[in-house]
Amino acid sequence: MELKALVTDKFSSFFAYKDLHFKLRDCTNLEECRKTAKELLVSYKENRSIYEELNFYKDNARVLGKHPIFKQYRDIRKIREMSIKELVIKQQQLKHNIWRIQSEMKKGKKPHLDAERQESIKNKQAELAEVNRLLGE
Repeated sequence: MELKALVTDKFSSFFAYKDLHFKLRDCTNLEECRKTAKELLVSYKENRSIYEELNFYKDNARVLGKHPIFKQYRDIRKIREMSIKELVIKQQQLKHNIWRIQSEMKKGKKPHLDAERQESIKNKQAELAEVNRLLGE
């Protein structure tokens, strides 16, 4: 399952990289170039990370497991093994964590961490959605 998601992400990140590369050539001001270059680097790093995973799998017939998608799947598996009581506690923790991260972003402090924070929010929202599904909400 993880490999299927990884291959899908590989295509997405490759096409995003390709589009951003062309967009970088058409920049009209420094701010636009900075923003595009930042997105391009993120996309490139994601693409390389996925490439390493798939190449390792091709050579060794097992996953390397360094890509964040594997942690996400492990977290989802752990959630599915929780009792109802643990799920309710986890639900409250996730809601609080999402609120806390969003609050930090609204303050505008340390904007260089916003990309990581957005990714963290996305992951926690996915976990919360799974918890809510298991609780029937």
